[in-house]
Amino acid sequence: MIIEIHHSFEKISKDSWTKSFKTKNPFCSHEFLQALETEQCLFENTGWYPYYLVAKKDKDSKEILAFMPLYLKVNSYGEYIFDWSWANAYAQYGRDYYPKLTCAIPFSPVSSPKILGDQELLPHFLTFIQSEVTKKSLSSAHLLFVDQTILNHNFPSSWIHRHSMQYHFYNDHYQDFNSFLEQLRKSKRKNIKKERSSLQKEKLNIERLTGEQLSESDGEIFYNFYLKTIDKKNAHPYLTKNFFKKIFKTMKHSILLVRAQRENQSIAQSLFFYDDQKLYGRYWGSNVDIAGLHFELCYYQGIEFTLEKGLHYFEAGAQGEHKIPRGFLPTHTHSLHFIKDREFDRAIQGFCAQEKRELERLFEHLEVLNPFKRA
Repeated sequence: MIIEIHHSFEKISKDSWTKSFKTKNPFCSHEFLQALETEQCLFENTGWYPYYLVAKKDKDSKEILAFMPLYLKVNSYGEYIFDWSWANAYAQYGRDYYPKLTCAIPFSPVSSPKILGDQELLPHFLTFIQSEVTKKSLSSAHLLFVDQTILNHNFPSSWIHRHSMQYHFYNDHYQDFNSFLEQLRKSKRKNIKKERSSLQKEKLNIERLTGEQLSESDGEIFYNFYLKTIDKKNAHPYLTKNFFKKIFKTMKHSILLVRAQRENQSIAQSLFFYDDQKLYGRYWGSNVDIAGLHFELCYYQGIEFTLEKGLHYFEAGAQGEHKIPRGFLPTHTHSLHFIKDREFDRAIQGFCAQEKRELERLFEHLEVLNPFKRA
């Protein structure tokens, strides 16, 4: 078995990908990862350089045993597991934190497989990554938002386990939105009903679109709403117009678009991805400032879709304690980190241990805010 480094999807065909990998996670699809590359979302534009790892039986084999979405990073943008303080510590000691290796879905704080294919090859991938970091001018390697499959392995002690948190909605076999509301405490249930009824006075037409209801032009229109939020937050637009047009063409059966219209004109939209298990909330934008519109398009419409499709989970994106009274519960997320320098490794281990203790206290505090009748 050999592991190769690919700096492009050019030699990884859609056909071999489909034959080798069974995952339905939309962010691990050939279409999504390739669109990031071909539609100018990577490289010098954002500081994400493909460093894909491909495991094969031998050099001449066309069969892919396993794949890891690894990237060479020259910054920490678009990762959502924040290590800026680590980079600052390196700088204070006159050391270079960048470049580094990061295994993650670019610009997407979503849980996803870090290895596609043979999971038993994880130790080989980790050893290979450590070797790359050690023999090249790299400071570290990071596996972000790892799923339970990786945590179940006995990964080497040289990798630091870091704990983080998001807010997720869990479908507890609810028949519909009303049955979900019935499980909330009276005050929380009343507040959600008030938000939704107040929005009805705006006389908006809100609809959910997916599959053949979507087209490339919808992707172009959504890009403008995406820019609205980017401009409002004074952030960097990692994703391009052509990226949205491309995925609305090639991934329409994994995309949910929610749009609010007034007099047949879109005034706000939200974008989700989904598979047979989860709904993933990603982006939204609005031309107007209407109370409750964000909650409706980004949370309540997503919950309704989750229940209608019989999905198990709804990951609504990073951060946001305001999600708790709307049915999203604090949930652990995990990452693994290999630090080449021994002194920094010890310091970062201590940082992560202290961070974990603080997180445990935060979970205890947030339990008081649990909106459900029962724990």
